[in-house]
Amino acid sequence: MTWAAALPSPDDATHAHPENPLTVVSAQRIMQQHLRCHAVSCARKASAHSFLVREGKIVPPLDTPRERAAARGICFRPRPDSDAPLPEGVNLETLLEVLAGLAEYSPIGKQ
Repeated sequence: MTWAAALPSPDDATHAHPENPLTVVSAQRIMQQHLRCHAVSCARKASAHSFLVREGKIVPPLDTPRERAAARGICFRPRPDSDAPLPEGVNLETLLEVLAGLAEYSPIGKQ
């Protein structure tokens, strides 16, 4: 299960996860239709974005939004809901253990 699928589904069906398997064309169409949505709050855009990353059509930036803003000399404004609580049953210690495990087995972590 992806992080996008674990998020609560929005009440609006136009922003819910797609019911049918995605294709590159359908995922690109969703990204265009949901241009103003944030992938964190729009499950449909998150699904399309994840699909396009897996297909190699999108390369996620290496820098965080905060780092990109600093490099351009602009003020970074976090989203108002960026301090959302962790999902039920998840704690920070577990997340850190998962990240440590991923770093240990990634090609970058083995150097």
